[in-house]
Formats: sequence, structure tokens, C-alpha cells
Amino acid sequence: AAPAVAAAAAGAQRNPGSAGHPSLCARPCLFFDAGQCNNGDSCGFCHMAHPKRPPHLDKQHRAKLRTLAPATRRAWLLSIIRGKLADLHTSEELETIVAGLADACGLPPGCLPEPSRMARSDRMLWAAMSSLTLRMLLFSLRKCLESEPSQAAAAVDRLEKYCVETVMAQV
Repeated sequence: AAPAVAAAAAGAQRNPGSAGHPSLCARPCLFFDAGQCNNGDSCGFCHMAHPKRPPHLDKQHRAKLRTLAPATRRAWLLSIIRGKLADLHTSEELETIVAGLADACGLPPGCLPEPSRMARSDRMLWAAMSSLTLRMLLFSLRKCLESEPSQAAAAVDRLEKYCVETVMAQV
């Protein structure tokens, strides 16, 4: 049974949906665990183990997030993304990409928030947002930038590509 498990794990790493697991991968393949995934190595969903219920924002957190000014929301997301990336990997290239993203989002250098100075409800939202995966945070930032110039979305794409190709390859 051990060789079969090792083969399954090796196959899971080759599948495109598992790229960047666990922080940047697609949601889990519902058929893989049952041994019924017909797409195999070309499946767009993750074939690796995930928690039963991924972290998410509850209704109260989503409502609070909608009340934030767009610039504040972008600053929070970028700050949390930067913190998660610092825990995984640090490089000059990554800092350049993140700085370019901050610039494309219209955020001046040094404007990132300090949770310790926030109201209690804001700190609770910050904590909930910090529990999200990097993929969810990048998705949220991309959604927040829908009305912005395409250079901001392109900067998010560059960061996500760099993370999948470089950061997650080292984890």
C-alpha cells in the first residue's frame, strides 16, 4: 500500500490544479479522494490533502469589509499578502514585484496599516482576513481592483505567477 500512496502523492504534485499547494492551489478535486478523477495529471483541481473546511470570512466580516474604503481594503489585503509572503520566501525580486503592485494599486510607500492601532472590530476582521489562503487574498485583491486600470490586475497576475513558480516550488 505504501508504494501506491507514494505514487498518488507524486501524481498529485504533477497535476496543474495542485500547483502552489497549499497556499495557491485550486480547490480540492472531489473525485480524486474517491479514486474517480478521470482527468488525472491534467486535472485543474488540487489532488493534495486539504482541511475539511477552508478558512473564509463570515457574513459579519464580509459586511464590515464592504464598508471599508477601496484604498483601505487594498492596503489591508496587500499588507496581509506581504506578511504571508515574508513567512514563505524573501527576495529582492519578490519585493520589487510587491512594490510594483502597491504602486499599481495607488498605495504610497509606507502606508500599510498597523493592526495594533485599529478598533476592535477592525482587528477582528484583520485576523479573519489573515487566516485566508494566499490564493483567496490574491483573488480578493483582484476583485477589489476590477474598476482600476489593467496594470493593477497585471501586477497581481505577475505576483501570483512568481509565487507559483518560485515561492511555492521552494516550500
